[in-house]
Amino acid sequence: MELFKKIYMSFYDSWNLVMDAKYNPLRHIPSLPTQFYITMVLFIGWAVAFGLMAGYYTGIFTSVLVHTGVIFMLFFTASTFKDAERDKKVWWTEWLEEWESQKARREQQRENLQEVMKLSNSSFKRAFMQNVNQEENTKVINESDNSSNKQ
Repeated sequence: MELFKKIYMSFYDSWNLVMDAKYNPLRHIPSLPTQFYITMVLFIGWAVAFGLMAGYYTGIFTSVLVHTGVIFMLFFTASTFKDAERDKKVWWTEWLEEWESQKARREQQRENLQEVMKLSNSSFKRAFMQNVNQEENTKVINESDNSSNKQ
């Protein structure tokens, strides 16, 4: 998948994770108005924090202008995603299928790696235990040799 597509699709996933109540952790709150209220408080808090930071470095006018541009592009991009998803655009369905297959491949690779790590850990544990047993046997033999030498 091209770099541009990867960036675009990861933005799509990130957007859903933060902004879509079906995906973000606020989905566990049963009350929709409470979800909305908490989302708005978080949104305003982050906007104020970034606004203060940007205003400190660039001045208030530049900060407002930059934030307006960024927010416009975020919503424009999100609306492009939603329109493409709703209208089942060919490019969108192809990108989405490719993105989902890549995510599935990455998940499979992660599972395979975890399985390999479990096997190597069990092999390491077996080798460690054999070494410990050998050391204990050697210690017992040495102790019995020492006690027989003393007699």
